[in-house]
Amino acid sequence: SYSTALTAGVAALVLQAHPDWDAKKLRDVLLQTAQPIQIPDYPDAPRPNNLVGFGLVDSYNAIHYEEPQIGPFGEDKILTPYPNPFRPERDKYLRIPISLSHDTPTTLSIYTLSGERVKKIELSESESHVGVHTIEWDGKNDKGMLVAPGTYIILLYNSYGNSDQKKIAVLR
Repeated sequence: SYSTALTAGVAALVLQAHPDWDAKKLRDVLLQTAQPIQIPDYPDAPRPNNLVGFGLVDSYNAIHYEEPQIGPFGEDKILTPYPNPFRPERDKYLRIPISLSHDTPTTLSIYTLSGERVKKIELSESESHVGVHTIEWDGKNDKGMLVAPGTYIILLYNSYGNSDQKKIAVLR
């Protein structure tokens, strides 16, 4: 039935807010937070029953059954990188300030406008905690070569799926 697809969608949303829950915990929460549906000619119907099961899935109450582990998307931010434009020979480092709202492994990747990743920066454990941190990039790709002049995209990504991006220019 169509309710199966809708329930699967709700289950996916709940798991995004609670990535540490296993299948049994998820099932139990969905059943416990389902809203009963009244059957007109059977007001004292047991729950569950063969007509409406456990009731109507309640995504909001299921997500908030326990405090969600992640906040709204977009809380983890790249602040304004500087200097921008960046001249590697003159400036030595591009400073990329980031504001993190989650203690989670975080990655910064730098891409060309055509989508080629030139640099991947895995933040250290101390840089992946809640707070504001400044990451420095020397303008070199993963092979240690200076990148070509042009426009680049910095992408911040963490294990909760939160991301942010900023554009920078590299000049010579």
